[in-house]
Amino acid sequence: MRFFKVLLIVGVVVVCSLAGTQVEAVIFDINFDATFDTQTKRDALQFAADTWGGLLKDNFTGETVTINATFNFGGPPNALAGTSPLGAVYDPTLPHFGAPNFFYPIALANHLAGHDINGATAEIAMEFNPNPTTLIGPTPWYFGTDGNTPVNHIDFASNALHEITHGLGMISGMNGDGSLDFTVPGSFDTGYIYDAFVQDATTTQFPIGQLPLVRANTLVNGDLRFAGVSATAANGGVPPQLFVPNPFRDGSSVVHLDPLFFPGELMRPNLGVGPGTATHSPSDIDLGIIKGVGWTVAQAPEPATFWLLGSGLAGLLLARRRARSSEKGPSA
Repeated sequence: MRFFKVLLIVGVVVVCSLAGTQVEAVIFDINFDATFDTQTKRDALQFAADTWGGLLKDNFTGETVTINATFNFGGPPNALAGTSPLGAVYDPTLPHFGAPNFFYPIALANHLAGHDINGATAEIAMEFNPNPTTLIGPTPWYFGTDGNTPVNHIDFASNALHEITHGLGMISGMNGDGSLDFTVPGSFDTGYIYDAFVQDATTTQFPIGQLPLVRANTLVNGDLRFAGVSATAANGGVPPQLFVPNPFRDGSSVVHLDPLFFPGELMRPNLGVGPGTATHSPSDIDLGIIKGVGWTVAQAPEPATFWLLGSGLAGLLLARRRARSSEKGPSA
């Protein structure tokens, strides 16, 4: 996995109120490198970004999520893409819905803080495999945005939408060995805000609060659900099932919906190959998850409330993060 260095200034986040302000869509700005060498490629990614932008309401004037995008890919041949937040913020003074002791991807932290914490720095890094390979062999991208994916092609816009969802906050800090990605100095280990909502439906326990060895077992054997109000309401009152393969798959386990229950969802692990596989809009469940972690989304219920862990250190911390989303090629 590639590493991204998080460079954040230690300080206090000033939280701005949304009340009395005009609500507009979040702007998505993309820094394309030279590997995005055709307008068709650039248009496909911008289409995906604009789709998400139209579903998110800003919390401050000009709120912008900037993405660094490249086809210089560091993953294995059977992976399609990798996405990482370019920063993580820990600050219990942020609006946190009763779960203060977690890190927030920088784009989400900006949104909740009500201002741009990281200045001109991009919030999300995305890498795409220029030559994907699936079980059928080399499987090229389809860069059209009409949803008519040709035979033996992978719909790029769908996968870009999927990856942006990870960058916005459908990302976990829990690892297969039971360790957690972040440490609050002198206090405790923790994960992303997404992890506050991951619950074992059988034991009703939250793996983020378990001991490492117990957590490692839960992450491969548990009946894990996203236990947020919005996502649960969108799934007919049942917390949606998460993808929990055994053995643990780094960048895939826990951060996707279970394809056995949700075969057509944008956030299933593999979006498929060929006609009928394009998914050009997040579902109500996807929107519920993003609402749950803290984004302002149109037409979604209030997020769930959890009280996990103890109080901790306020402030922005320097961290070093692995790319947590690494999508495998579809099993055509």
